[in-house]
Amino acid sequence: MIHPMHPSGGFQSRWNTLVRSLLVESSVKHVAMSAALYANFEDGESCFPGISHLERDTGYTDKTVRRALQVLRGMDMARLVRRGVPHKGRSDEYTLQIPDGWTGLPLQGPKGLPFTCAFCLKDFNPKGHSLVKPVEGPRGYQTSWYLDKFIFCTRAGKKAPSCRALWDRDRGRRGEPAWRELVSSVKWEMFYAARGEDWAEEYR
Repeated sequence: MIHPMHPSGGFQSRWNTLVRSLLVESSVKHVAMSAALYANFEDGESCFPGISHLERDTGYTDKTVRRALQVLRGMDMARLVRRGVPHKGRSDEYTLQIPDGWTGLPLQGPKGLPFTCAFCLKDFNPKGHSLVKPVEGPRGYQTSWYLDKFIFCTRAGKKAPSCRALWDRDRGRRGEPAWRELVSSVKWEMFYAARGEDWAEEYR
């Protein structure tokens, strides 16, 4: 697998590696892959996907496609260059890019290994999700995640306490902070520990 920032890798290959590794909804991945087909193959610039084209390509609704683009903008993977003029048939123009802080996104490891639950230590495959909200600034949106969903597995049975709840219980008994009291940097450290592998090496 090519490293997303490997200098010898073409943009499309690096983009596809990053998109495939993201722990986000399948709709966001599908829209990202489809949008890249409308961009310059070498650098991801001059991307004129058009909402209607992406609807036809992916089979998703207008609302789902627009939200996916907002998520990508919130991760700094899609930069809006110029607003389109719909009544003149002009689509929005984007530049697709591998953001400088791509390693800080919630990614699977380069080998796609299962995550390890921070409480029960069982292997599991976390489900992708994202939260997006409008913000001031050039991006226009901010994307975030519930990191605990990537760190603790979902235990079987509706009445069974979750691994996060059991983790909080044990922490409380020891007088240690619960999950909601942890600072962001500690939560990300737990995410990397649950993933167990990183992108420090350049994989081909």
